[in-house]
Amino acid sequence: MGPGPIPAGLKAAEEAERGQGYLEAAEVYERILGHVTDPLVRAQILCRLGNAHYQAVDPARAQRYFEQGIPLLEAEGRHREAGRYRMLLGRCYWERSRPDAAREEYEHARVTLEAEGPSEDLANAYVRLAGLHMFECEYEECKAMAQRAIEVAHTAHADAARIWAAGFLGGGLMALGQPEEGLALIDASHRDAMAQGLHWIARNALHNGIVMRCTNLRAKDALGRIGLYEELRIGGRPTPLEPFAVGSIWFFLGYPDKARVLHEQAAVLAREGESSTAEGWIRQALADNISALGRSQEAPAMMRRPEEKRELQDDVRYIQSFIRIAPDAGEVDQAVAQAERTFVGERRGALQDARPVLDAGVEAWLRGGRVARRAARLGRPPPFRARGWLALPSVLRSSSSRVGCAWPLMGDRATRRRPRRRRRANRPPRG
Repeated sequence: MGPGPIPAGLKAAEEAERGQGYLEAAEVYERILGHVTDPLVRAQILCRLGNAHYQAVDPARAQRYFEQGIPLLEAEGRHREAGRYRMLLGRCYWERSRPDAAREEYEHARVTLEAEGPSEDLANAYVRLAGLHMFECEYEECKAMAQRAIEVAHTAHADAARIWAAGFLGGGLMALGQPEEGLALIDASHRDAMAQGLHWIARNALHNGIVMRCTNLRAKDALGRIGLYEELRIGGRPTPLEPFAVGSIWFFLGYPDKARVLHEQAAVLAREGESSTAEGWIRQALADNISALGRSQEAPAMMRRPEEKRELQDDVRYIQSFIRIAPDAGEVDQAVAQAERTFVGERRGALQDARPVLDAGVEAWLRGGRVARRAARLGRPPPFRARGWLALPSVLRSSSSRVGCAWPLMGDRATRRRPRRRRRANRPPRG
């Protein structure tokens, strides 16, 4: 590029990025663009601009720069470099509720990179695809893609990709009935990423570990991990998923008002970055919060509408919330009907393997007095497999199907539904 403002500017932007000053880096890249005439350099700076905004949790702005820069890179024959940025473009699409477009970008990148042999970028493409399979509750496929990512990463000596893939392998194992092994891998992913300064991987692993603890009724364990977010804030500012995850912990521990405050903060952050996928999750969580606070008539307006759902995980969240909110509004029969549709419908297999849906479904049957009848119709207990999570076989053997008979069996779950009747204020637990 020769002497002048461009090399100096690039150095300043790179230094800002190393210190997580992504918005500062983006400003520098913007200024550099005005001095660039070389097509390749312009393409590279546009993509760096996209990356800076993506890291600053602004997928909408990042998407615009990637869409400009990637075709220019490919026109200059830089296909491997373009493949790396295509994965980030795909992630922007996913964060903006376009998972099909995300899959196209990931597959495009994988095919391009596969032709060039093992590399960190190729391993990352497999990690992204593993994530999409997880979001569709396709856990065997998620596990296979994560294992392939680890194999490629080992061959390419790519530690970052290996660490990242381990977190998704852990998520797949948790969903396939190996919670201890899965959590160990997720926590190791976070720990190893922190040790190498890979903060974006650490944030991902920390979030997934907290959410999976909550949905497996280990919220008390998750409580001790909240402090780990402090080192991961970008410029001291949290991403939307931090207050979302922390609010979820408090909700599962039985403090819906504390959860509501955090989820409202998360919703503001998600809207600012136009992260519609995260905003949809947060709205669903707010509906749960409001219903648990006795405002069940307001909750449906907060829920993500069925036509907004994009992935099977959206069905999981919607069904779980609907089954819980309907009885709070006095519509127990609607909750039972939704549970019946879930466990006998076309998507029965995948949805039955989603533990939050299983949890909500058995609650609907208990509240509607249907457990014994449902078990008789199925000829066997539904496949509730979570050890130490909900002892459904004991409930099914009981001659009583009253809700009360389930409390001794539900462990941490019992602390989530009863607090509003026994606590007048949202006081944190003692000790």
